[in-house]
Amino acid sequence: MHDVRHQVEDRLPERLPVLAVLGLNESGDYDWSRLRHRQYRYVAHRKHQRLAGHIAAAGAAMALFWSVLPIWVSLVWLAFMAISQAIYNFRDRTVTMGPKPSVTRREVEVHHLGAVTFAFGWSILFPMVLYFAGPSMLLPAFALIAIVAMGAVTVMGLVPMGSVIYFLVTGAVSAGCFAFSGQPHLIVLVALYVAFGLAATLVRAEAFLRYAIVRNAVTEKSETVSLLLREFEENEADWLWQIDKSRRVRAAS
Repeated sequence: MHDVRHQVEDRLPERLPVLAVLGLNESGDYDWSRLRHRQYRYVAHRKHQRLAGHIAAAGAAMALFWSVLPIWVSLVWLAFMAISQAIYNFRDRTVTMGPKPSVTRREVEVHHLGAVTFAFGWSILFPMVLYFAGPSMLLPAFALIAIVAMGAVTVMGLVPMGSVIYFLVTGAVSAGCFAFSGQPHLIVLVALYVAFGLAATLVRAEAFLRYAIVRNAVTEKSETVSLLLREFEENEADWLWQIDKSRRVRAAS
């Protein structure tokens, strides 16, 4: 199977198409349905890490802004984030428990909707802080959301559109709040945050897709060989095969 892996790696282009990496098209002769399933299943299996990260970040937000935000505002925001997380985790179960190794368009749309929900939840901190605490607290809010973004790339970056949505939404809202509060020079930080975040997301997603393409090829080869051997044992057919010095099947007829 090592030969199969090397052959597939040699055939891969130097760079996969950006739109394919983002999940917006399916160019190339690959089993994209199975590849997408590997991406979404990986993210779904890390729901506990994602939950822990959001809880830690929400706790940090309360430590920073509890004294400057009205209690009812803080509680409403926490409730919104908790409900979003619960719905998102429930939807992840459809990917991990599905009968087929594929992802439907509906499941993709639900994942993107969850990303929009999370991005909105964290972005709303900016106008909340600006209105109740003033412009001086915007920078700590931006730092907190940038830390959450690191987790988005690490845990959710394999399904890149979720991270892309997060970076674009939080970047747009933070830039607007900095401009409105008379701190337009800080928009430079926002631009760097978005640019580096998108670049890191694409690199991580492409690396995983390359791994998944090779893994799929090796799995399919193993399944083919197993099927041939099983048919021979069951039917005692006149199958012939060739093996190499390592006793690996090279060809069958």
